[in-house]
Amino acid sequence: MKKFLFLLSMFPCVLSAQISKGGTDKRPALRLSSLQVKNDVVLRAESIDGLPDSTYTYYEAKLHKAVSIKYSEDGWPVLEKGYTDFDYEGFPNDDVKTEYTYTREGDLLVQEATSFLIPYDDGVWHEYVRRINYINANNWPVKTYLYYYLGDGNWELNEVFASVEYNEKGNPTVAIDSIPSTGGRLKAITRFEISYDSQDRIAGLNTFIIRGEADEWKQNERITVTYDDNGNRLDTHFIQDENGEWTTVDYFIETLYDEHGNIISETEKTLDEYGEYRIVWSDTYRHVYLPAAIVPISGIQSGRSSIIYPSPADSYVTVSLREADGAFVTLTDLSGKVVVRQAVGQQANIPVNSLPRGIYLLTVKSANGTDVHKLIVK
Repeated sequence: MKKFLFLLSMFPCVLSAQISKGGTDKRPALRLSSLQVKNDVVLRAESIDGLPDSTYTYYEAKLHKAVSIKYSEDGWPVLEKGYTDFDYEGFPNDDVKTEYTYTREGDLLVQEATSFLIPYDDGVWHEYVRRINYINANNWPVKTYLYYYLGDGNWELNEVFASVEYNEKGNPTVAIDSIPSTGGRLKAITRFEISYDSQDRIAGLNTFIIRGEADEWKQNERITVTYDDNGNRLDTHFIQDENGEWTTVDYFIETLYDEHGNIISETEKTLDEYGEYRIVWSDTYRHVYLPAAIVPISGIQSGRSSIIYPSPADSYVTVSLREADGAFVTLTDLSGKVVVRQAVGQQANIPVNSLPRGIYLLTVKSANGTDVHKLIVK
């Protein structure tokens, strides 16, 4: 179970809740754990120290963490600040913050997150952990490096978590967790095999650890995942004991969505000895959305000289000019990479079925001016 939770922390999107549009359209939210609202981008709410209010986490009905997150204009976190490890009387033990920076390395987005702790005995921020995520075009973290701070500007590599195999849609199917060993070489300690259903949702997860003198992979956990009509997840968790016998632990992840398909709460319930579900942990997200950041339900976007539809789009987007006989269309992703350049007449259909899911900017330049539309590819 600990390795399963570690998997969620390193690759938070692996078993994250699904995006819901009107309660019917379920797709994987290929986002980091803090990006449930990346499709709406702009948000504001009550805050801790002036940052947007993000999430409260409870364990066994006691407050464990309260974190506020500041986002960039394209929806990526740039700063988290809050309180963690509350004691039994409800007082926080430490203040924590995480600062994010972003660069690009080829086709990968590199997210570096450095966390700081401020103990109450000295009131000074101390670096203590750094995580570097390499994120592919599908917004999957394909490799994560975890470092701990040793002092005097030195960091020690503690763990490397990496995808090594993918399916035809770019989703990781095999991931390896490794730790540094003698001579600085990496030693694989856990293997994860991930399967998906027809809607690209996680359907199963098997974990293997090294056992025996031959250092062979031996399976020690397996999880099967099913979903109800509301996108709630029912996981059946099998654990192998020392005698090779499999025992099961059932737990239910209840996910609630707002009208825009963003997560507003997640709750884990597990079966107790009486066969009834009890709450183990819960996350509550308190976001307020600005109307201008939400794509119209009709899927039509109008500009001064052009109209595009539909958005979201899954096969093609139609660009229609109001008056001009011709225009030049450019489609870029949020990193600024140009993925389509095309001249159009009065109207044209631009294929987008080969593009990764995400948010793009579609620029239409004509004699009547320039329009910039936000296009969602699903």
